[in-house]
Amino acid sequence: MPTPSCPAGTYRAAGGVRSVGRMDKPSITITYCVPCDYLPRALWQAAELLRPLAESVAGLTLVPGTGGVYEVALGDTVLFSKAEQGRFPEVDELVKAAFAQLG
Repeated sequence: MPTPSCPAGTYRAAGGVRSVGRMDKPSITITYCVPCDYLPRALWQAAELLRPLAESVAGLTLVPGTGGVYEVALGDTVLFSKAEQGRFPEVDELVKAAFAQLG
């Protein structure tokens, strides 16, 4: 099966496809509690966030934590904290908050 050509603004590197100009965009970070088994939720929300935001962010990082943490940040701005809200975030509210932060 042939490989589709790269869209403009990308190049192939040893580590895969890299997009030119991503360094000026913020990254999404999801910090999740390992002992609480929040990883499946973090993975699911990561995929759901990247669908609408992939072209607007530099990337997404999952950060293992403890103590019941579940926090989603865009750059240095916390979009949602389970510790503050007492619940998990909905994907729609995260997407809306991210686009509001991106302008």
